[in-house]
Amino acid sequence: MPKVFRIVLVFALAACGPGAASSSLAPVPTSAPSQNTGSPGPSGACIDRSLLADTADSAHTSFQRITAALKENKSAEASDVAATAATQMRKLADLVEALRPAAAAVLRDGADKLDAAKANLGDLSGAAPAVETLFGQAYDLAMAGACPA
Repeated sequence: MPKVFRIVLVFALAACGPGAASSSLAPVPTSAPSQNTGSPGPSGACIDRSLLADTADSAHTSFQRITAALKENKSAEASDVAATAATQMRKLADLVEALRPAAAAVLRDGADKLDAAKANLGDLSGAAPAVETLFGQAYDLAMAGACPA
């Protein structure tokens, strides 16, 4: 009997030791660690305000340059700057598209109008102010999705 007693005792001690393989003896944490560390972020995605302003400022400057070139009858310069403004408007559309698709559509439409009108000084002089107005409206739409300052 003492031999059987020793064997049972060895098994009992082995089962209760730190290297026990039984999953039922594994400690259970009382609370799960939080996966949300730090302060909470904004409630939703937003457009980088400074990038939006920088890109829009470049386009706005181009519109001023188009107006000046048109007043001086510099068709080549007006055409070149209109192409630049169209590119800037498309870049701005790419920036805001995910959060403000309506603004992106207006910006791309305006860019297309500039591209179509840039070959003819008369067409450009009519299109540029209309596109600048569209640009202002699209910018206002995009700013509604900008990150808080």
